[in-house]
Amino acid sequence: MKLKRLVIQGFKSFKDRTTIHFDDGITGIVGPNGCGKSNIVDALFWVMGEQSAKHLRGKSMKDLIFAGSSKYNPGAYAEATLVLGNDDGKHIHIGNKVSSPSEIQLTRKLYRNGETEYRINNYPARLKDIQEVFMDTGAGAKSYSIIAQGEINRLVQAKPEERRTMIEEVAGITKFKVRKKESLKKIEQTEQNLNRLQDLQSEIEKNLKALQKQAEKAERARSLKEKIKRNDIIVHAHKVYDLLKDLRDGKTLLNEKTLELEGWGTRKNSLEISLEEERFKKEEQTEKLEILQKERNEISTQLATAEERFSNLCKTLTDKENLIETRQKEMTELEEELVEREEKIKALEDSLVELQTRNEETVNFEEVEEKIELLKERLELKTDQVDTLKEEIELKKSELNTLSQAAFQNTSKLEEYAANLQDITEEIEALEKQYSGVSTQIADERDAVHTAQELSEKLTEVESELKSEIEELISANKELDAKLKEKSKSLITKESKLSSLQEIAAAMDGVREGAVEFLETVDSDKYQLLGNLIQCEEDHAKAVQNLLSDFMDTLVSTDEDVSAVIEWCKTNNDKALEFLAPNKNGDITSEETLERLRVATGGDITPVHELLNLPEEYKSKLIPFFDGYFIASKFDQEVFKSISDSIRFKAISSTDGKLLVKNPGNGKILTMSGSSEGQGVVERNNQIQELEKEIEVLRVEVAELETNSGEKSLVLEQKRDSLEEQRNLLSEARADHAAKKSALESKLSGMESGNTRLEILKKRKQEISKSRLDMLESEDSLSKNKSSLDEELEELSTRFEEENAELADLKSTYETEREAYMEKQVEINTFKERVSGIQSQIEDINSQMDKQTARIASNKELIEKYNEEIETTNDQIDTLESSNQEMASELSERDDVLGIMKDDLTQLLLAMQEREDEVKELSKKIAKNEKDITEYELKINQWQNDEVEVVKNIFEKYQIDLREAIGGFLEYDQDDFDDLIDTRQMHFMETENGLVTIEKQSYEFHRRYGQDLKECSNKLKNYKNEYNRLGEINWQAIEDYDRQKLRFDFLRVQEVELKQSLEDLETAINHIDEKSKERFKIAFEEVDVRFRKVFPIIFGGGEAMLKVTGDINDSECGVDIIAKPPGKKMQNINLMSGGEKAMTAVSLIFSIFLVKPSPFCLLDEVDAPLDDANVGRFNELLREMSSDSQFILITHNKKTMELNDTLYGVTMQEPGVSKAVSVQLH
Repeated sequence: MKLKRLVIQGFKSFKDRTTIHFDDGITGIVGPNGCGKSNIVDALFWVMGEQSAKHLRGKSMKDLIFAGSSKYNPGAYAEATLVLGNDDGKHIHIGNKVSSPSEIQLTRKLYRNGETEYRINNYPARLKDIQEVFMDTGAGAKSYSIIAQGEINRLVQAKPEERRTMIEEVAGITKFKVRKKESLKKIEQTEQNLNRLQDLQSEIEKNLKALQKQAEKAERARSLKEKIKRNDIIVHAHKVYDLLKDLRDGKTLLNEKTLELEGWGTRKNSLEISLEEERFKKEEQTEKLEILQKERNEISTQLATAEERFSNLCKTLTDKENLIETRQKEMTELEEELVEREEKIKALEDSLVELQTRNEETVNFEEVEEKIELLKERLELKTDQVDTLKEEIELKKSELNTLSQAAFQNTSKLEEYAANLQDITEEIEALEKQYSGVSTQIADERDAVHTAQELSEKLTEVESELKSEIEELISANKELDAKLKEKSKSLITKESKLSSLQEIAAAMDGVREGAVEFLETVDSDKYQLLGNLIQCEEDHAKAVQNLLSDFMDTLVSTDEDVSAVIEWCKTNNDKALEFLAPNKNGDITSEETLERLRVATGGDITPVHELLNLPEEYKSKLIPFFDGYFIASKFDQEVFKSISDSIRFKAISSTDGKLLVKNPGNGKILTMSGSSEGQGVVERNNQIQELEKEIEVLRVEVAELETNSGEKSLVLEQKRDSLEEQRNLLSEARADHAAKKSALESKLSGMESGNTRLEILKKRKQEISKSRLDMLESEDSLSKNKSSLDEELEELSTRFEEENAELADLKSTYETEREAYMEKQVEINTFKERVSGIQSQIEDINSQMDKQTARIASNKELIEKYNEEIETTNDQIDTLESSNQEMASELSERDDVLGIMKDDLTQLLLAMQEREDEVKELSKKIAKNEKDITEYELKINQWQNDEVEVVKNIFEKYQIDLREAIGGFLEYDQDDFDDLIDTRQMHFMETENGLVTIEKQSYEFHRRYGQDLKECSNKLKNYKNEYNRLGEINWQAIEDYDRQKLRFDFLRVQEVELKQSLEDLETAINHIDEKSKERFKIAFEEVDVRFRKVFPIIFGGGEAMLKVTGDINDSECGVDIIAKPPGKKMQNINLMSGGEKAMTAVSLIFSIFLVKPSPFCLLDEVDAPLDDANVGRFNELLREMSSDSQFILITHNKKTMELNDTLYGVTMQEPGVSKAVSVQLH
């Protein structure tokens, strides 16, 4: 097994895919420091399974992935593939098979997330599979064949115990150590199983005692159940008797109540018919009354409006007369003022003449000033008086205005009251009409609500029953699913196990190569391996395996013609192959030989062909071949001695297969077998056959369970659909019930609120009428107050006018005197100005007189207009007064008619009230009777349900029909039975074959009385209490006890077998230890001899040796190196120089290679510490050994470079990226 090539990508500095081919001889790898040469060594370590990042010169495995450079991004993964040539035909695990390929391709891939992939020939593999490839070859990640940079001294500086592993590699005992480790794990598992067995035994032993007590308790419980049954039937039979008797009596009483209810209903219907007629009359009278009332209200409204208009006209007339009087007074004042102004003009003119004549006269100004001052004081006093009167007038006008507003508000309020009274009257009449026929509707709606409630309750019961059925189906489905899941899981497990066993058998591990190739090239239906045809009972499997182990990979055929085998052998004479061509006429062992063998073995002895299960087509060919092979039940070393040499047989085996005697014809051979590791071919065949049978049974069971589960699921789905449909019906029924109930409650509430509203309206009508009368009285008071204020205001106005006239006169006098005074002053100053002023005054007065004349004319026109309006108003007042008297008379007549009609309606209502009271009384009686009937019906239903429950309960328990027995005792006829709830369904049971009738138990009822029945009840109670005190009963206690006892005995046998397995494993470990010690000793001696010879060659003299530290038979002993370079004393290697240590390590490596050459060896700068002379000797020895092994060297030494057959140069043209270039030197 040699290296062919190494392919790396993304590994450390090798960014791109790089392939390095390794040819025979020596391959060198050179390059400057830091270019990535040692990364190739690390890749080899890594792909061979190295798990230590430190050994690969990193802190973690992620350091192996290309880290990137200034130009390139970091890589996503690191991958290395090592291709080996398998010239030695080594068998390895590839996938689930064992094969021997010509090339072995090992791949390892690492991702940045830490995930690692292993592949062998592109098949997923385990780390263990890759490590097994190099096991016992001297090659591997931690073997002596790969020396990394700086680790040459590791071999000589290692501890003696670590150095021992190199010798173990040479001795080839690594696989023994692995087996020992696996055996130790098996021992640990076996000890754990043994502990579990002992725990189980202890637990089962405790359970056995408990089960014994439970069995005794079960017997006592069985006796109590019989007593409980006897008394339970008696007690419940009398309960059914009482229920059936009560049912018959209750139905009789119910019929009587029903007849009484019918009589009252007839009377009530008659009264309601009379009431309906009277209601019709009431409606007619009410309608007429409403019309008359409406007409009367209209007249009353018209009269009120006319009276209001009459009042307004009277008020308007008074106001017009007052205005005329005011205008006349104003005219008088204006005429008087006009006269005064004329006189004033005349005076001014006289003054002007006087001024002109007396221009030179002197005026006494002091007298004039005093006169003016006195006039001014009088003017101020008069002004105050006028202002006071004016304020009084304004106050009175405000009071009058307030009274006018109050009067107007009263009038509006009276109109509002009249309208409200009319509306209230209409609403009262409408409410009385609306609720006249509501009582009958409410009774009908109550019946509808009761019917809807009954339907809802019935549907609720059906829904509850469906739910119970669905729950039972769900529980049953869960049990079926659990069973199906368990069986399916068992089936999958067994199929998987069968598949694995069949694959192992198909892989033909350990079968001769020739047989495997032959079967691959010919018709496999005609040829089979003998081992694949042999089956037998489990007890004889080991014996048959040992007897026929030499023939398990022998080929047999159903064809008589063996020419195909002969021809194949001719063309493949280098392949090993065995073919069985039995002699069909061979001798079958005689009875005499069998008898002699039975005597010699002292027990039963059976020909092996009688114990085998062979295919029919092979029996005739194989039975003669198996002649002479026997299995003895009693067979040991003493029996072996007693077998005579004259007895003809081929081989005899003990039943357990541990003792085997072969008789090839020239002597007997006794073979002792320990416990065999692994499973034999016969045991595997038996297990395959057993698994096939179990799988077939399981498939049938799984199919049945799936069918049952499907049927149950279908029934469950149907039930769920029914439940959903029932829920929809129930929802509709509940909604209908709620709607009807809500409508009834709404109507009752509306009726109650209507009655309340009616009372409120009547009360409000009385209150409004009273308020209207108060308003009318208030209106009279306001009219009187208003008239009084009018008179006072008129008087104040007269006084104001008088005072105002006096004020005007004073003001005029004052103004005149003042003007005269001023004029005198002006006249004194300038005569012309005075004259001009007088003339101006004359002109102003003339202008004012013109205005006053125009005002007088206007007042005359207004007075004439007001007089015309007064005449018109008087005419209207006379007309209204006459009309109001007529309407008042008509209103009085209407009130009389309304009074008569209201009296008639009152009499009718009193008569209706008496009938309604009688109807109410009858309704109460009917309601009470209906309640009693409902209660009796509920009791009867309850009695029926109780009777059904008791009857079904007793029938389910004891298969006794109490209804039939007690009904006969009470002389029930068929009609009586038909009135009861049907219980015929309880006599049938649903099975896989359909409905099956349950067989009834006969029972004769005997009436018990008083104390006797009471004693039965007490006994039942006592027996039940005693039964309950027993607690939970394990009815399978006895059967469980036997089963647990059998299991306990089986566990004891298992314990013995496990202890025997422990002994066998310890024996195997001892055997491994002995074999390892023997091989280690031989390998140590051989390596020591070679080391003693190679050391002088490397050093050019001197001597060296290997020494065992401790006992060589101790598995923990170490190996020390003692060396004596030329010219030095014998000393420990730790005292030597670095170069001497390197040369010593090289000597040891070459010595190991001479004992057990490794397929390849990789040395990384091993020659670095050596001088030129030692390098030459190193190269000579290396060239000599390269004929047997492949060498890969990493070096900087030119002499070593010259030695290489192929040279690879590693460069780093781009920073951080390595590349390899190859050169073929020879």
